[in-house]
Amino acid sequence: MNACSDTWLYCWGHDGRLRWRTRTYACDKLGSPIIADVNGDGKPDVILGEGHAVIAYDGEGRRIFEYNTRANIQNSPAVGDLDGDGYAELVVGHGVDGEAGQVFCFQVGKWNPRAAWWPMFRRDPAHRATAPYVEIPEPWKDEEIRSRAYLAEGYTGSGFNQFILLMNPNDREAPAEIRFMLPSGRSVARMVKLPPRSRFTFHVNSYVSGLENSARVISPLEGLMVERAMYFLYSVGGETWAGGHDSFAVKAPSNTWYFAEGCTRPGFHTWLCLQNPQEKDANVTLRYMCGDGSNVTKQVKVRARSRFTVAVHREELGIGVHDGPRGDVSVKVESDLPVVAERPVYFNYMGSWDGGHDVVGAVDAFRTWYFAEGCTRPGFHTWLCLQNPQEKDANVTLRYMCGDGSNVTKQVKVRARSRFTVAVHREELG
Repeated sequence: MNACSDTWLYCWGHDGRLRWRTRTYACDKLGSPIIADVNGDGKPDVILGEGHAVIAYDGEGRRIFEYNTRANIQNSPAVGDLDGDGYAELVVGHGVDGEAGQVFCFQVGKWNPRAAWWPMFRRDPAHRATAPYVEIPEPWKDEEIRSRAYLAEGYTGSGFNQFILLMNPNDREAPAEIRFMLPSGRSVARMVKLPPRSRFTFHVNSYVSGLENSARVISPLEGLMVERAMYFLYSVGGETWAGGHDSFAVKAPSNTWYFAEGCTRPGFHTWLCLQNPQEKDANVTLRYMCGDGSNVTKQVKVRARSRFTVAVHREELGIGVHDGPRGDVSVKVESDLPVVAERPVYFNYMGSWDGGHDVVGAVDAFRTWYFAEGCTRPGFHTWLCLQNPQEKDANVTLRYMCGDGSNVTKQVKVRARSRFTVAVHREELG
């Protein structure tokens, strides 16, 4: 028996002649097949992983068992009577090596140890049956790529549904690669084809299960637009905060990112998601500028081609929980290599409004900012978050342009290296 990288499973007889070849899925076979009796007929069967599925064939190459584990199987299954009840158990694990995965155990036919012909993988007493990990090569040379998009945030764990949304405005088909960069520094890639002038939706949970991830999308065709939508039931302390958020991708990483908004008051969780698409580790400095004027600095290392997550509401790499102005925080992200940064926030606002929002950082500070949306009608609270990363105080003018044509102007001073918050729905500064 041999499972090959040409996507086929081969069976040769004792005379060296090919008896049969078969496959259920046209994909590389990443683990070796094993031989055991899984249907209890007293004859040996062949079991192996094919893509996401564990599959068994009888001695004639007919499929007798299949189960889709919903993630890549990169090792060999195992068969034995684990609980001593006389029936065999079939065990297989999935997930990218070094990442969170799952182990599946199925009860199959009667246990027949005489039909388990391969007690060791490559005669290795350690029973190491995992194929060496190899990164999927890049599909195009760097100079051939015309569209690039980066998304630092992504999560497919319990309660979260993640979608990558692609738009092809061109008049011809656009091939694209979606590569998910994982905390381990390894990646999972998927090639897709976008019809002309179309929208394509990719449900990430069906491909990368239970993992934090960052995404990179590339194509040799210009003009592709990329977003990421997430819908969630965020569980914390026995509560569930429900909602969704969406973000455009950025076209390039940067050495500096600014986030004016962040909150670690009770009922708020603020996260920083860092994506390093480079071939070397990135040394990243996080500068927290708080509403009370205090500053906190933390250092992190983000491995090459990986995703790193910071819980701002925790003390280790953030500032911790504070029920006061110190819990209103802006962040400046500085890196020795260009990275991508996003900031999701999940909340239960005033104990009655739950949800979340997410934004990609700004790559620079500016003297002028415009906001088309704002609402202070009953049932709405609108806030302005101002970050001054400079070494001097900043004098800021707020010009409110209302739907009835009226204008209101207010002045505020934002201290050096601090965060200032304006309640637009209140009279004092709004």
